[in-house]
Amino acid sequence: MSPSFLVAREVDPIVGKRRKYESESMKNLSILAICLFLLGVSFNSCEKNEDLCSSGMDVNLGLIIMDYDIGACFSDVGMLNQQYVIRDEEDFAELGFLPHNSTTCSEAELPAIDFTRYSLLGRYAEGTCSVFFTREVLKKETEKKITYKVSTQECGFCERLNFSMNWVLVPRIEDGYTVDFER
Repeated sequence: MSPSFLVAREVDPIVGKRRKYESESMKNLSILAICLFLLGVSFNSCEKNEDLCSSGMDVNLGLIIMDYDIGACFSDVGMLNQQYVIRDEEDFAELGFLPHNSTTCSEAELPAIDFTRYSLLGRYAEGTCSVFFTREVLKKETEKKITYKVSTQECGFCERLNFSMNWVLVPRIEDGYTVDFER
């Protein structure tokens, strides 16, 4: 063995360790940079909707008079369609809200709606964890069109599914008007 070979051999393990250390340091730095970037993005996206998440309330906009709450004694889980336009008692009766079988609900009735003054709109939407809904109903008279838009804001990091039919009362929708649903 020549002395130059011995020297090179003695230096190689040190250089190799230094390169390995530098490589691991760069890898750790890259992971840290990615984590900081993702953390910044998540905080930034929370800031945009912080008020909705912190308020813990749904928001109604436009022509919406009020939410239509079917109450604790009825369920709309079995609704067959994702969207509804109810303009009269006959259509309302066909919805088929399911009563809960309990002694406290034995004489419960759905809240009455005066269909000479109001129409009922429903739009299914879902989200995970704590979800809040922003509902907006707009009227375009020149197009004879009503638009019902429902958007969701999910707050938290769990996987629990929450949903709503987003039933709302609006001023009576006149004959000849169409209703478009958006998300």
